Order: sequence, then C-alpha cells, then structure tokens
Amino acid sequence: MAINAARDKFKFSLLTVSVMLSFFIINIYTSATLFFFFITIYTVLKVFTGEQAFVLDISIIFLMLFTFTYVGISLQYGYFDLQLAVKHIAYFAVLYILGKYIGEFQEMQIQYVLYIMTLSLALVSILGVFYTESVASKQYMTLHRGAFVPWQGSGAFSSATLLGSYLALGISLFGLAFIKSPIVLRIMNLGTSIVSVYASIELANRTGLLLAGISFLVIFLLRMRFSSTKNLMVSFLVLFLQIVIIAGLFNMDFMGISEAWEHSSTYQRMQKSDLTTDPRFEAWGIVLQGLIDDPMGGKVARLNIGFAHNLWLDVGYNTGVIPLFFLVLFTLLVIYNFTEIFGSLYYSPYMKLLLGALLTGFLLTFMVEPIMGNIILVTIFCFFSGIISSMENTAKENERVMEY
Repeated sequence: MAINAARDKFKFSLLTVSVMLSFFIINIYTSATLFFFFITIYTVLKVFTGEQAFVLDISIIFLMLFTFTYVGISLQYGYFDLQLAVKHIAYFAVLYILGKYIGEFQEMQIQYVLYIMTLSLALVSILGVFYTESVASKQYMTLHRGAFVPWQGSGAFSSATLLGSYLALGISLFGLAFIKSPIVLRIMNLGTSIVSVYASIELANRTGLLLAGISFLVIFLLRMRFSSTKNLMVSFLVLFLQIVIIAGLFNMDFMGISEAWEHSSTYQRMQKSDLTTDPRFEAWGIVLQGLIDDPMGGKVARLNIGFAHNLWLDVGYNTGVIPLFFLVLFTLLVIYNFTEIFGSLYYSPYMKLLLGALLTGFLLTFMVEPIMGNIILVTIFCFFSGIISSMENTAKENERVMEY
C-alpha cells in the first residue's frame, strides 16, 4: 500500500508540474505547440494503458461538435488556415481530457492545480505591467492600451484586453478572501486578487473592477447555502461595516488611495465614457439582429469595434447559429455540473466556493471581452470544464454508495 501511495503521489506531482509548465508556456511563448505535443502523447498513453478511461460524456460531445463546426465554417470563410484549425481541435479536446484526469484526484490536489492555473495566468499580466512601468511609464500603457511582455521577444507587446483576460481568475479570488479558511489561503486569495485588480486598473481595464465586485457578491450569496440565519446576519453586518470603513478611508484619501484612483488609467477612461454608453451594448444588438438576418454568420453585420465583445455572440457573428448552439449547450452543461457539485455532500464548502469563484471569472469575462480573438482562456476553460465534469461524476458515485 505504501509503495502504491508513493507511486500515486509521484504521478500526481509529475502531472501538476506538467500542468504548471503548460500554462507557463502557453502564456510566455507565442506558440505552445511543443507542450501540446507532449501533453497529447501523455494523455493518449493514459487512455491506452487503461489508467484513464476515455468516456465520451455528453459535455465532450457538445465540445467537439462546437469545435468541428466552428473550425469547418471558419475554414470555409477563410478565417483559419490549416494549422490554426488543427490547434483549435487539438487544444480544446486534449485540455478537456486532461481536466477529466485531474478531477479524479483528491480535493486538496485539485485545489492545488486550480491555484497553479490561476496564479500562472495572473502572473503573466502582473509581471508585464510592472515591467512596462519600469522601462516605460504608466502613461505609455494608457496611451497604447497594453503592456510589454519581454519574455516573448524583443519589443513584444500585448493588448490590455488580452492581459486583462489573464487577470480574470486572479480577481475572481477576491470574494474568497473574506470567508473562513486557512490563513495561508486567505492571504493568497487577498494578495492575488488585489495585485490583479491593481494591474487591471493600470491597464485601464474596467472589467476587472466589475469582476471584483461581482465575485464578492456571488461568494456572499453562495455562502448562504452553508450558513445559519444567525451567521448570515453576522456576516451581513460585518460586510456592511467593511464597506463603510473602506468608503470612509477612501473619502479621507487614506495613504493617498483616493488621489491614486483619480490619476489611474481606469478612472480617466471612465470619465471619458461610462458603462451606459459602452459600444459593446450596441455591438450586441447588431450581432443579434445579424443572426436573425444571416444565421450562417460570415461577419455580414458591420461592427465599429471589430468584435461583439462576447464569446457566444462572437462565435455567432463569425460562424453562425450552428456552432453557437453547441457552444451554448456546452456552457450550460458546465454550469449544470457545478450546481450538482454544489448540491452534493462530497466536497467541502471551500472547494465549492472556489469553483464558483473561478466559474464566475470565466463567464463574466466571456460576456464582455472578445475572447475568441485569442483562444488561451477558452482552452483553459475546457481544462476547467473537464475537472468539473469529473468531480460531478465522483460526487454522484459517492452518493450512490451512500444510498446502499
């Protein structure tokens, strides 16, 4: 037993290192082809040696139906070349299967992988922001809406939208910093989310502030499932006092926070245009009308901002209602799997809240950003979806055992 336990621990350690390196490579280098070559071989070997059963669950069926229709129509319209088409097909499927494998591990091990995923993404943008501030200036980032990513090569520059999407999961940890958990986790959640919000503000990315607030609210609401009425009243009172104290410190310009905010790129951008005049809303309406008039996509509708700034609408805008239909079904299945996990007794409240926070980060970013312009976050969502699918299966199997 001890030998088997040690072997399992070694395999898990090897796998987590592979995952860490994978997300590092995905974000650091323009091409992740080498990693996906190795991880594909690794996953296929797991299937053929019987260590991982390759089960065609309904989620991966809808994922593959989406991928093949999206890629096929994109090839037909000339959006993709063959190399890009192969990457879409391989990346989505392989990461989903790898996520299924990760989801079979113990809860603490899964948490470990989820934090690696989140921190490695956030660090790319955070380091890029700090580097740009040191070699250029904050004004440079504001003017050019992005930051240098020096490890991608001399003069490499990434847009604020892309870097902001990398920060989404880090920001989504904000709500977890205020719940009862080990002090190390609370410090990590608070530190990661605050630094991620800072980087988002410096990039003039308004989505980051919105996500921080929504994450806090979602976690507060989800906690109601695990708390008594008395604890909820205490939590609400503490929350109210925290808001009052923060508002008071802000109005007093404590440590210059008010002045720093007024000089930030995000504040200056919000002064020029607020959310009510955001061109995204107009783009959504144009795309929805375009899907009615031209259900096969093809970018027939004219958008002033180039994208619909919404994952599902961008898919419909590019390739029509067929891929959109399968993508919506896949997304709904991910949400359904999460609700099943949340309602089960197998996983701890903290694990459920962590999944809820990360799912909020994914979905809100997908709602307001042009994610299909860069598939990294979608690829990681496939990985996350595989983990949730596997965890949902584990929770159901445990419930069946308890019934007998």
